[in-house]
Parts: sequence; structure tokens; C-alpha cells
Amino acid sequence: MKKMVKVVSLACASAMLVSTTAFADGDAFKVGGIGPVTGGAAVYGQAVKNATELAVNEINALGGVQFEFQFEDDEHDAEKSVNAYNTLKDWGMQMLLGTVTSAPCIAVAAETANDNMFQLTPSGSAVECVANPNAFRVCFSDPNQGAASAQYIGENKLATKIGVIYDSSDVYSSGIYEKFAAEAANQGLEIVSAEAFTADNKTDFSVQLQKAKDAGAELVFLPIYYTEASLILQQANTMGFAPQFFGCDGMDGILQVENFDVKLAEGLMLLTPFAADATDDLTVKFVKSFEDAYGETPIQFAADAYDAMYVIKAAMEEARAKANAIVKQHEQTLTNVLNQHKGEANRQSDVRIKAETVSARQQQNMAVSKAQLELKREYGKRQKELKQELFQEVLKELQEFMKTDEYKELLVAYIEKAARFTNGEDLKIYINPSDADKKEWLEERTGMTLTVSKENFVGGVRAVVKGRNVLIDHAYKGALEEEFQDFMFRGGTGIG
Repeated sequence: MKKMVKVVSLACASAMLVSTTAFADGDAFKVGGIGPVTGGAAVYGQAVKNATELAVNEINALGGVQFEFQFEDDEHDAEKSVNAYNTLKDWGMQMLLGTVTSAPCIAVAAETANDNMFQLTPSGSAVECVANPNAFRVCFSDPNQGAASAQYIGENKLATKIGVIYDSSDVYSSGIYEKFAAEAANQGLEIVSAEAFTADNKTDFSVQLQKAKDAGAELVFLPIYYTEASLILQQANTMGFAPQFFGCDGMDGILQVENFDVKLAEGLMLLTPFAADATDDLTVKFVKSFEDAYGETPIQFAADAYDAMYVIKAAMEEARAKANAIVKQHEQTLTNVLNQHKGEANRQSDVRIKAETVSARQQQNMAVSKAQLELKREYGKRQKELKQELFQEVLKELQEFMKTDEYKELLVAYIEKAARFTNGEDLKIYINPSDADKKEWLEERTGMTLTVSKENFVGGVRAVVKGRNVLIDHAYKGALEEEFQDFMFRGGTGIG
């Protein structure tokens, strides 16, 4: 129905499932979901919950890979989201489809990284949501939204004087605003007012609106959630302020706000990857199925969740196919070696029997024992080779990912995370020799001075806190080696 922004997700999901997950034909795979079904962002969470259930029911009806799904409410609260994650772990969750909103997603991502739990968020758009190698997203990122919004306003000449109202306490809202402000200058847009609010003060926007009005704002950019946006539209109407309003994906759901006059949303523009009135076959089918099941038109969060569940299905199928191919290759190798040794043993036995029956039988037993020993050695050697080949494929997938813009954004996240950790202490940050061409760009983005390492640590970032002799290791080499050793130690078993 929609293209994934992070195209490496499917390949990485498949690789992780092959290496870490036990599953067999007929077993139901347990997928957990987390998001708000109560509180100010409930429209998002309910949409994700319903769409995921719809996809699970469709997939299970096909008779192939099977899933169980359980969804927990986090009320758009980071602490409650972590509690929900622990509840799902107790249930036996094997993969997380969540969380729905960014701040809870960042909190839960720290837990899934520690547990090596595969995490696919349908709608957590903050960069930090997928900073860890086990986490992926379906939706676009906050920087993508901010830049794209400014480009659309500028290219379509919607306005030149821009007012902004954003939530400085929310990583989603502030992240979009920062990128929007940077791109606005490139588009010839003048931000005449940029007024913030916080989670503790988000009901009265008269001051922010008045400043935008006094500054002559022709368009007000709202990188916020729908609940606050509905109040802003109502209060702007009351004070006679009627600029063009422009929002991002968080605006989706405003028409479902209780007691909101939908006429106030006429002319409202928002950035979204999904349109329920699109005419392509997949969208039409999804919208009809959703409306039949839940009696309402799906929003983009529902579409993202629906796609996410089908991504998980595809990853499971690909992982199972790879696992079965490995098993089949093992079986064929063993059969060939066994047949060779049996043939040789039988030939030797026949020769000996002609000379001396008793001696021939003794020789036959010796030949079979030798064949069995050689077979075990051959099996062990081939098994090790196949495991090494599997991880070479994983390394190739990683090298392809390192060519993408998503990898560059991940490097930015690692660098900024290291800087935050040191809190101003003397820090030396190293990037991989293969990323030397990105050095100037990364320094401009992060404001940090970088050093190209002489050591090839595959990719990622390493940083040294000189005063504390502390190494901050976000390099891929160590992670790959650790995963490979763990895989070799466990024998690569658990694939059914």
C-alpha cells in the first residue's frame, strides 16, 4: 500500500529472526503492541491497535505464518510505556510493533536494545526512536517532515511570513520545528514568530496566536498533535485570526476530536503519507476492510500499522525460507558424505570377505567407525562454513545500509548521544575510515570535531572521554563479532 522509508528494515529483520528467534511451522509468533488508547493521543493508539488486529486476522486466515497479538495502553506516557513493555514480555512477546508516539518509543527502545528485542515502530518519527540497531520504523522521521513542510510551502508559494507554534517539551514537535526552521531559510521563508508551549501549559494559546497575528504571519506552522491543534484553531477563530494553517502527521485525527467544529479545519493542510480516498487497489481494499471492521475511516497511523504487520509477515517468511534452505543444504551435505563413505566401506568389505570372512568383518567394522568419525568432522567443518557464510551476508546487508541517508542520520544520533553523555567533558570522537567522505557533513550537522580512525571498525562511531578513560562504543565491528560468537556458541540452533 505504501513504500517504507527505511528500506533496509526487511533485510535486517530477516537476518535478526534467523539468528536469534526460534520458530517452527504451525507455531504462532507473539507480537506485542504499545500505544495510547486513552488520553490526548488516543486516536493514534486506537487506530494502530485496530489496524494491526485487522492485518493479523487477514494473515492468520491465509494459513501460513501465524501470529498472536496483544496491545497495551501507555496513555502517551514514557514511564507507562516501559511498564507496558514489561507486561508484554511477561506474556511472552517475541517482537514489538510499537510504540505509537515518539517520547514513549525512545524510552522503550532503550529496553528493547538491552533485551535484543526486534522493534518496529509504525509511527515513532523522532530520530532517536531507531537509534539502536534492533529498532526500525515504517513512517518518515521528524527531520524529513520538517524539511519537506518548508519545501512544500516555499515551492508552492503558500506564504512568505511564517508563524510557528510548537511544544518545546516534546521531542517530536521540537525535532520537526528545528529542521523546518533550518530549511525555511533555504526556501525564502521568514519566520516572524516562533512561540513554544509545554505539556504543563497546553490549553491557552492566546499569547502565541496574538504574537503571530501582530507579526503579520500569513501561515502558521503547527508541528504538534491534533488535540492541541484543535484548540488553536478554535481560539484563532474566536480572536478573528485567519491565516493558513499547516501541520504534520500529528494533525491527523483532528476531525475525531469531540465537540470540535470541523468547519474550522476547512483549508487546513497537513503532511501525510496516506490518503484514505486514494484510488489504488491496495488502499481501496484496506480502507474498505477497516471501515467494515470498525465503522470509521482509517487515518495514516492505521495505514502505517497495517503495513508494519505485513512487513513482519514478510520478514518471518524470508527468515523461514533462509533457515529451511540452510537445513536442506546441511541434509544434502550429510547425505552425500554418508553415501561416499558407505560405498567405500562396502567395497573394502567385499575385498576382505573373499580372502578371509572373519578378518573382513573386522575390517568392515573398522571402516564404518572411521567413516562415522570422518563424517562428524566433515559435518562440523561444513556447519562452521555455513554459519560464516550467513554472517557474511549480514555484513553485506550492513555495508549496503552504510551507503544510505538513514545511516548518515544514525551517525548524527550516535555523535549527539556521545556528546550528551560527556556533558561538556573533553571528548574525542572517531568515525570509520570508510566514512571519511562524510566527515565534513557530520561536523557541520553536529558541531563536533571528528577524527577519522586508523582502525577499520566496520561502521558507526567510537568516542573517548579522556578525563575518565571511558570508551563510548557505537561501532558495528564489536556488535557483529559479539553476535557471531554468541551464534557460534549456541550452535546456530533454534531454526525450525
